Amino acid sequence: MNSEFDAVQPDLDALTGPAFKLAGDALKGREGFVPFGVFLDSKGVSGAVLHPGGPFDLANLHITLRKAAEVHGAVSVAVVEFGSIIPSSDGGAGTGGKPVEVVRLLAEHKGGGAVEVLRAFGRESDGAVTFGEPRVTAAQPEINAWAGKA
Repeated sequence: MNSEFDAVQPDLDALTGPAFKLAGDALKGREGFVPFGVFLDSKGVSGAVLHPGGPFDLANLHITLRKAAEVHGAVSVAVVEFGSIIPSSDGGAGTGGKPVEVVRLLAEHKGGGAVEVLRAFGRESDGAVTFGEPRVTAAQPEINAWAGKA
């Protein structure tokens, strides 16, 4: 994408693997899941953050994830959501076609940069989830775990 992104890509890659594993586990035998957060600390250890309870509110999940990032010294954070897109004829999101179920991951890094990763998925006869190839695009930060911090 650019040199700023290239510098943080290893951390984002280390975060997306566990995130999609958790999403696949959450989807097994279910129609969907409540969004959750994941983080990666400076030692390469990842952790998950669940919604704090009550009616779901994405803003509350962002707050909980920002707190976890501070407590654990996170270098990268992400929100993982279940949804659907309507693919365009060129394979991107757009108009036309039948809706496709996807897992959306929005990851942000302390060093700058944010990416959106969309992965369509299918279900095996045993209920296991298999993911298609990721579609990665630059994104605007939404979690803002390091906003106003040097």
